[in-house]
Amino acid sequence: MKKSATRSYRAGLKTLCKRGFVVRATTLLDCHPERAWEEVQKPGLLHHVTAPLLRFEAVSPPVFPERWGEGKYLVRMKLCGVLSLGTQWIGIEFPPNRAPGVSYQLRDNGHGQLMRRWDHLITLEPTPDGRTRYTDKVVVDAGFLTPLAWVSAGLFYHHRQRRLRKLVGRNFK
Repeated sequence: MKKSATRSYRAGLKTLCKRGFVVRATTLLDCHPERAWEEVQKPGLLHHVTAPLLRFEAVSPPVFPERWGEGKYLVRMKLCGVLSLGTQWIGIEFPPNRAPGVSYQLRDNGHGQLMRRWDHLITLEPTPDGRTRYTDKVVVDAGFLTPLAWVSAGLFYHHRQRRLRKLVGRNFK
């Protein structure tokens, strides 16, 4: 590779790292969007679908609410429940302007010690057969660690969706 091409590649990668990398994962859930939405709004679902890879501990406020409300929540994250990943702000929003056909959306516009940006949008859409198309879209920016964070996020969201499908199969029990 020529030096100019290498410089161009590095500049492009640096620009992309500043904007963040996007991970998108979609799955079908065997339940109606209304039922999925009820569960998505509960912090307990977050704990279930991220286990055992990540554990979240409430810092401020000191306990998780029964249901997410718009606002900021400071959490401590632990990898496999043991290794501290520092703190992260979860910034919950319910976007008012949804695309046609989209039933529900929840956004976590978060950031923390490891992640400059963790902009996660959950979208629930009805399918013609009465199921739910569930999509996670996250933009990650971790500075020079962004490519590693992007790969990790991709694996993490596939893990989350696998756990979510199993939970739906047990009627969220």
